[in-house]
Amino acid sequence: MAPILSILASLLIQDGFPASNNAVLEAVYHRRGGIGRAEPEAAHHAGQEPGSVLEEEGVRFTPFNLREELAEGHFDAAGNYFPRGDDGPPDAWLDSLDWEWVSEGYFADGVYCRKLDPPGGQFYSSKRIDFDLYTPSPAPALDPAPLDWAQQNQRLAEELQQALERERGLRAELASLREETRAQGRSQAGLEAAAQSLSAETAVLRARAGALEQEARELRGEAEAAQGQAEAAHSHGLVLRRELHEKELEAESLRAEAEELRGANRRLRRRIRAVSEELQFQSADNGVSLKAELEGTQGPEPPKAPARDRSEALPQDALEEKEVEIERLQDELAVQQGALQAAREELGAQRGLLQERDGDAALRQALAQRDTAIDRQGVLAETLERVTRERDALSRQVLAAAHQKWALSRELEAWQDDMQLVIHRQLQAQRQREAGAPPPVHRGNSAPHGGHFLSFFRRS
Repeated sequence: MAPILSILASLLIQDGFPASNNAVLEAVYHRRGGIGRAEPEAAHHAGQEPGSVLEEEGVRFTPFNLREELAEGHFDAAGNYFPRGDDGPPDAWLDSLDWEWVSEGYFADGVYCRKLDPPGGQFYSSKRIDFDLYTPSPAPALDPAPLDWAQQNQRLAEELQQALERERGLRAELASLREETRAQGRSQAGLEAAAQSLSAETAVLRARAGALEQEARELRGEAEAAQGQAEAAHSHGLVLRRELHEKELEAESLRAEAEELRGANRRLRRRIRAVSEELQFQSADNGVSLKAELEGTQGPEPPKAPARDRSEALPQDALEEKEVEIERLQDELAVQQGALQAAREELGAQRGLLQERDGDAALRQALAQRDTAIDRQGVLAETLERVTRERDALSRQVLAAAHQKWALSRELEAWQDDMQLVIHRQLQAQRQREAGAPPPVHRGNSAPHGGHFLSFFRRS
């Protein structure tokens, strides 16, 4: 209600004319703080006559009836109001009026009207004036020309309607502002909660960022350490490559030695075969010479002994050479086997170390080359084992040939002894026959020797 009263008060001042209808004057009357200073309980004084009660937007008020007020008193020429009798109770509202301000206008048909400005002028400005402190300006000369009251009333009604509409707009705007204020308060509370949550989340993110930075530093350290290990493994892989190359060269040399051993075994077999053929040939030559001696020789032939010695010395020297060569090959094979075993152990240790480190592609390639070298060494070891078996078989063949040669040598010696004994007996018998002496009697000696001789020819 206060905005409406302020608007009405401004309307009263506008154009220098307070109001022209009873509703506006009643509103001013009920303001109690503008023109009149009566307290709220002063409304029950006798100066207020009962009238029709109006209600607007929940506010109840009684219209002001100036005719009834004038019936109880009168105004003089100076504009002072005088009640009709002093015996009645005083009117608080009338006593609170500023009669000097009232004297600036006049009443027409019970309506108070302000005097106009000088001719050609306008009404007073619409500036709000506190009626309690209002000091009126000197009143201009009275203009006897009356105003068009109908137009003025209509204009004031329109202004009042505009004021009411403006009030409704202001109330709606005030409600919207209050709602907006509440929404801003709620949004501010939400923003404060969001700010707190963001602060907590920021603290968590900062802690997490610190942890991530620490982890990144640790990872960089681990990466540098891994890079150093990779470089060390790469250099070690290069060393392994050189060692593998050396092992390959050693394997090549071992293969060459194995080929030499095979060639030596073949040569040894050829020599054994040649010795066997020579022994057979010498046996045949000895048989032919024995027949020739039986037919016409007169005495033992000493040159046969050097041939036998030569035939005996040749296989014996070859056998000794082969035994020496076999021992040398066995020693070389043992040395190579030890080197291969050491290389296998070292390569196994390197393989375990490289598998633990899990190096780069170069290390894997080195491992592959190492595995290939190990496979080659395995093949070489198998080849050496096969050569060893062949050598052992050849050694056994050589030993068998040596035993056979020794047996043949013993038989040849026995046969030569028998031949010498037979020839010696024949010569003695011939000499005895020539001398006329009886031949000596031998008990069972010639028959066994003859049997041994015949048995020798059967064996040969």
